[in-house]
Amino acid sequence: MDWILTLTCLCTVSQPAVTFNVDPVAWKSFINPATAFGYRVIQTKTDRLLVSAPLNYYRQNRKGTIYECNIGSSACSQIPIQVPDHGVNMSLGLSMSKDPKSSETLVCGPTIPRQCPSITTYNGMCFQLSESFSVRGSGLPPNLRDCPRGTDIVFLMDGSGSVSDIDFAQMKSFVIRMISQLLGRNSQFAVMQYSSEFDIHFDFNQFKRNGNRWKNLIDGIQQQRGYTHTPSAIRKVVRELFGSTRGARPGANKVLLVITDGETYGDHLSLYDVIPEAESKGIIRYAIGVGTAFNPNSGETRAGNYSIQTYC
Repeated sequence: MDWILTLTCLCTVSQPAVTFNVDPVAWKSFINPATAFGYRVIQTKTDRLLVSAPLNYYRQNRKGTIYECNIGSSACSQIPIQVPDHGVNMSLGLSMSKDPKSSETLVCGPTIPRQCPSITTYNGMCFQLSESFSVRGSGLPPNLRDCPRGTDIVFLMDGSGSVSDIDFAQMKSFVIRMISQLLGRNSQFAVMQYSSEFDIHFDFNQFKRNGNRWKNLIDGIQQQRGYTHTPSAIRKVVRELFGSTRGARPGANKVLLVITDGETYGDHLSLYDVIPEAESKGIIRYAIGVGTAFNPNSGETRAGNYSIQTYC
């Protein structure tokens, strides 16, 4: 099917006249078989137009063509634009803008797909055309944006004897709920329990290998009892769980959620000993309180500390 672009050129005069014709100049029609021909039109000179056909496939995986049209002859010719290999299906000409000072035109295509883990991102690229419609330089930006960084999340559960059976069950439900909500967002998870001992119930490698079995693994966690060695547990997470041998990804965001019922007890380390290690590795940390820990009504709530009641 041919696409038809019809233009009207109007002239105005300052001389008084008894009668006048509102359409003194014949309409100009530009016929072209390119899909969506005429989607964007820019008049660059009195006798020439820049016309886009952003949905036109001119080659496999190449979409979007730009034409120079002569108003006098109604003839159009395609402007050769060298699109880089990664400029797949970019819909070139979906956006065009003319600089009134330089008379140069920016021609853009915003639909270049990039396959990333779990998602597809879309990038754009623009080409600068001179007043004579020659391409200045190469497309900008020269490369596609990097894929969004994934997130590695560790749930550190307090299994000490001061945590009640009800609160420990609530911890497990909270972890299951959070993982369920974050699945499929380029995130991976690890779960560790601590008291005066430490149990890694699954690391990032095991999470990937176990598929949908992660929920059963959490349901089957038995509470350790014992003292509350929170600083030592955090150090183990920082030094071991967030290591590459445990499946942590080098470029991923790192998040640690400590779920506890209160203050450290019986640990030879303090939080001041281990927090600098976590900060040096860029680990974002949150404390989630169970029972009366971090009670919002107690006035002791601090930034980064939350009650599990908020999420249950």
